[in-house]
Amino acid sequence: MSSGPIVKDKLHFRAAGSWREFDGLHDNITTGKKSDHLEEYSLRLRADYQPSENLNLDLRLSRHQTTIGGAFVPVPDGNPNIIIPVQAGINSKSKNRLTDASIKIDYETSLGTLTSVTSWSEVSLDMLQQLGQGIPNPTLGATQGRASESISEDFRLQSSTDEKLRYVVGAYYLYYKPEISTTILFLDETFQPAGKLTVAQTENSSDAYAVYGQLNYDLSEDLELTLGLRYDRQKIEQIDLLRDATRTDVSFDSLQPKVSLAYSLNPDSLVYATYSEGFRSGGFNAPSPLFPLVYDAESTENVEIGMKTSFMDGSFIFNVAGFYTRDENQPLQRLVVATQGITTIEETEFKGLDVDATVHVGEGLVLTGGIGWIDSEIKDYDGSDTYVGNRAPLSYEFSYNVAAQYSMNFGEFDLVSRVDVSRNQGLYWHVDNEHKQSSVTLVNGRMALEFEKLELAVYAKNLFNEKYYQEYCSRVFCGAPLILHGWEHFDNMA
Repeated sequence: MSSGPIVKDKLHFRAAGSWREFDGLHDNITTGKKSDHLEEYSLRLRADYQPSENLNLDLRLSRHQTTIGGAFVPVPDGNPNIIIPVQAGINSKSKNRLTDASIKIDYETSLGTLTSVTSWSEVSLDMLQQLGQGIPNPTLGATQGRASESISEDFRLQSSTDEKLRYVVGAYYLYYKPEISTTILFLDETFQPAGKLTVAQTENSSDAYAVYGQLNYDLSEDLELTLGLRYDRQKIEQIDLLRDATRTDVSFDSLQPKVSLAYSLNPDSLVYATYSEGFRSGGFNAPSPLFPLVYDAESTENVEIGMKTSFMDGSFIFNVAGFYTRDENQPLQRLVVATQGITTIEETEFKGLDVDATVHVGEGLVLTGGIGWIDSEIKDYDGSDTYVGNRAPLSYEFSYNVAAQYSMNFGEFDLVSRVDVSRNQGLYWHVDNEHKQSSVTLVNGRMALEFEKLELAVYAKNLFNEKYYQEYCSRVFCGAPLILHGWEHFDNMA
């Protein structure tokens, strides 16, 4: 990393880069190679230009590329908690490339700060994977190519933060054009492609618009009222290149209000209550008999009540919050053999509680901890009684975390040591609640020497070699008893 002024008090720059190569942790007993290898690099450039007191420009450009391995693993009797070695005949891999650029302009006026954020990004992904449940002698494989380009603009006016009435108003636009192509490979005895069949090839385009505003008003010295409103509209078009370039259009829109009250008990403590509604646009699946062509937009109704406190000049911080969410059309991403798609749950309810605390114990020692609880229930899956009363998939019922950090000063540098422990339990993989992940406890550690302009650190993830699967898909939902294993798995499993 390098940074510094080009023109004093006017123009500053920063350039940073990183490169990482990881051989992997999981041996493929068929190929004799690691299945979860990784190679990645990134470059980041930034320039900050202030031509006058009222005007500031922030320009950013970045490039990131990752090549990562993965593999399917067949599970005996469909048990997602039996750890077995990778044995696929092909080491699958995915290559991802991201290039993006943005410019942020802030201009101070008598009405407040005018801000414009213009962004552009280009993403591509090329994936190769074996089909056939991770067996050592596959006859089928698949490739998938994805590419997308997006352009967005966010323009807003924000008032001064020290007024009794404060506001933000703005407008947002996003153009998004993704393309996807999926091909089945017929493999010979050496696992090389002997033939191929393209099963999906689409071009989509999307125009999304939003206008929004928020008012914050001090009803009294201790009581603040927040009112917000946002309107979203998105129009999406899909072109099916395998079916005579058939065009299909769909649009979604939503009006989302928000109201919140916050009351300060004292300068260091407050209680609050918030009601809000949320929205996430629907979209298209790739044309396939396995999934509906269009999946519906998701909408939520949310209520949160909480308290934030600080005692003994910040030496003890305690926060607690409870929430309720009603979710319509909760999206579920599924993979059936080589076909990916999204389906929805018509109605789900979530109730939960989050508690966290931070304690400064003496000089240099900080202890933190938190507990999270989520109770979810499927109220309506598809209009019938199927899965009603089950827990929603892919959400933990209980989450715990504790950490200790100790800092020692040695004059020219600080020695900072930290240990984190987390435990998650109560996750069901699918809506049928037939397969449940065993509880997972992870211990991570880090030790760093911190100088004024330099930091040297060593760290370890999963110190006690806890083994678990990050993703699982049963025969009912994937067409085969297998585990999806590896695309990001190396970060979480030793």
